[in-house]
Amino acid sequence: MPNWTIFYVWMFWPALLLAVGTAMKWGGPAEKSAGIAYLCAAVTETLVRAPLSHAYRTVDVGVASVDLGLLIVLIVFLVRYERRWLYAASALQFVVVTAHIAKLAVPGMSRLAYAIMTGSGGYPSLLLLAVGTATFALHPSKRRPYTH
Repeated sequence: MPNWTIFYVWMFWPALLLAVGTAMKWGGPAEKSAGIAYLCAAVTETLVRAPLSHAYRTVDVGVASVDLGLLIVLIVFLVRYERRWLYAASALQFVVVTAHIAKLAVPGMSRLAYAIMTGSGGYPSLLLLAVGTATFALHPSKRRPYTH
């Protein structure tokens, strides 16, 4: 594994904690809720993930279930809070869930392609959470009222 991939994997946890901590301090209900959901999903995926020797050979049902659950939660937040950044976050999570479905449909899919499709949404999702938090904190006049 190239050195940059090790950096990419291990830097996710500090980035996650920074984004969630920032959302908890300065974000609104949507950002706080999504931050908690991201943290719970990351911890749960770590607990249910198959051993590295079996990674990406087949669909890991535990990880796929967590990803599907996160997608559902993000869609619920999108409907509840109507924040623009949640549209993009939900779309990124939809790509991840679609990757699991594609691997089920095409078991011979490249392990690398499957790994990229399921793992590439993490950092952009954290960036979207940070943008949502910054927008909430810095632009109070642009806040839309929560409809529910």
